[in-house]
Amino acid sequence: MCTVRLAFLLPLLINGCLFLSGCDRGADKSSTVQDLPRPVIYHAVVASEGGSVRSFPARVTASDLRELTFPRPGVVASVLVEESDPVVAGQILARLDDRDYVGALSASRARLENAVQALERARTLFAEDAIARNVLEQREAAEQVARSEFEAAEKALAEAQIEAPFAGVVSRVLVRESQAVAPGTPAVRIFALSNLEATIAVPAAIILAADGTRRAELGATVRLDGGSGAAIAAQFKSAALEADAASQSYAVTFGFESPDGLNVLPGMNAEVELELGQPGEVGLVTVPLRSIDAVAAANYVWVVDRSSEPHRVVRREVEVGAAIGEFLPILSGLEAGEVIVGAGVSSLAEGMAVRPWERAAN
Repeated sequence: MCTVRLAFLLPLLINGCLFLSGCDRGADKSSTVQDLPRPVIYHAVVASEGGSVRSFPARVTASDLRELTFPRPGVVASVLVEESDPVVAGQILARLDDRDYVGALSASRARLENAVQALERARTLFAEDAIARNVLEQREAAEQVARSEFEAAEKALAEAQIEAPFAGVVSRVLVRESQAVAPGTPAVRIFALSNLEATIAVPAAIILAADGTRRAELGATVRLDGGSGAAIAAQFKSAALEADAASQSYAVTFGFESPDGLNVLPGMNAEVELELGQPGEVGLVTVPLRSIDAVAAANYVWVVDRSSEPHRVVRREVEVGAAIGEFLPILSGLEAGEVIVGAGVSSLAEGMAVRPWERAAN
């Protein structure tokens, strides 16, 4: 009877042992898989050199561009400038044939002189009670009319020529000699070299991160296409508050002055080198935006502990500066020389084993 029972239980015991042995091997295998280092992108933290620089295509315009016209009709007698000529304030740029205006001024001057003399005689006679008051008043009215006509003739003669309202450069000459012009006909365009502008299209990411209180501190440099490569210092002037419908970018304008020896004209193509970040903060470390793990109001990075084998990650809270461009300045919590995980931080866990990710060979 005992032999029968043992024969019956023996297969069960053997199967049970095999089952338990299989479970143990499965648990060991699972533990081994979990402890396998995960490949991640290592990013070596470096110190900034005062902010990154990005270049944007730009077009030069003139903020003070004036189109000058002849207020009076006439025939152009002379054009005294050519395109690209520098001019000074008050310089005569073009003249009409002013003989008619000169004649009108001479005639009005003579009438004014006669009216003044007639008024002086009338005042003398009135003082002697030789004429009535109404006669004196007529002479006074005649003198006022003559003076108004003289002043109008003076103004007409002055408007027979065009003067530069400020120092600058002639961009276009729109009339020629012997051309008949009507009042208001455009004649010369002039712009001021001290008020040039370069406008760039900036992505929304930069606008979002830009500190509005520090806009005036944005360092910018203008370089002309095909120029000598000389860097022209520029200052922030304005930024559009609405995005371009097509490109979803924002227009940012910088002002600059044309340097001596360089003929800068509106319409020229240029590049604006914009210093992103905070100028002067040399020594701050920067990290990629993708390396930041944001939880609630706190920001973290995953530091790689390379003293252990395998390497393991440790989450560390950091204080970040204004996000401008693709990198963030770290104000505290991280030092140059440390290594962090550069991307995919949401899938990490404290103490997880990692190894450098290597691109597979083709």
